[in-house]
Amino acid sequence: METSRRTGTLLIKITGELLDSPKILRFIEKMRSQADEVVVLVGGGAQINEELTAQFPTYRMVKRLGGRYHGNLDPRVKTEMDRIAYRVLIQNRKEFATRLAAAGIDDVVVMIPVLSDKAGVLCHVDGDLYATVVCCNGYDEVIIVTYDEATKAAKLAALKPWFDEYPGKFTVLSPADITAILAAPTTPTTTALPQKPPASRRIRRQPVVRRKATPAAPVS
Repeated sequence: METSRRTGTLLIKITGELLDSPKILRFIEKMRSQADEVVVLVGGGAQINEELTAQFPTYRMVKRLGGRYHGNLDPRVKTEMDRIAYRVLIQNRKEFATRLAAAGIDDVVVMIPVLSDKAGVLCHVDGDLYATVVCCNGYDEVIIVTYDEATKAAKLAALKPWFDEYPGKFTVLSPADITAILAAPTTPTTTALPQKPPASRRIRRQPVVRRKATPAAPVS
């Protein structure tokens, strides 16, 4: 697999389970060298669900089109759940930004899938939906990094309507795909200057023969 230069802005959504992987850091560094700007969207769904299930035994996660919905909940419970989710995402963002800086990758923006309005209301959005629905018009390319091959297949099926709407914009990668990309050579981005052909192939110009002018005959 050979990687070519990407142009414009690139959004990379990374599942929370892979934020500690050194391989992910190398992948982001390689993508950064091939794009004008890279933004990383960190997830944390598994961590959030674990904490919510521990504190709210009646909590159920319902998946629709890659998103998570709490269903009908007491507003106070819903507010507390949102606070837990926000805390986990903020912590993931802080820790991942620290790892990027330690690796010398300091020109990448790290964000979380949360929207806020002027009233101060936080609207949590599933990371996959945020990367596809919210960011589809703003970014030139979106990469979603999943936990394994089974999750990759599930995301491709769930998000197929958006992938079909914007062909070529979205890519879903598994850890195996990341390994292949890191091992692949990168296509040079510089344009080679035209080289002189070998001497045997050079076009030889015929010498120009200049004839001497014949003097005019004397007039009698």
